Amino acid sequence: MRRAIQDATACREALLRLPKLGLGELRQQWRVLYKAEASPYLSRELLVRAVAYRMQEVALGGLRPERQRQLRQFAQQLNGSQEVRIRPRPEPKPGTRLGSRMAGSNL
Repeated sequence: MRRAIQDATACREALLRLPKLGLGELRQQWRVLYKAEASPYLSRELLVRAVAYRMQEVALGGLRPERQRQLRQFAQQLNGSQEVRIRPRPEPKPGTRLGSRMAGSNL
């Protein structure tokens, strides 16, 4: 827990410095975080956003595996048919009993 708090604090401080960095420094940050060269066509604004996202992902954790899987499925569908089918949220199975509480009493 202490490590997460330190990472969050350090991340916040680094994020505050990002807009003040020059283009060369942003590209260096990109190389460190993504372990690849940034495209020369990326705008400064996009570099700041991408570096900020990756810094937060490293410090605080990324998307949950379930969300990563969903995004991969959407990308595959989009590549295949140019149409993305988004499934609705899971619904209760037939026979499931639903209940609600209001002010501590069961309704």
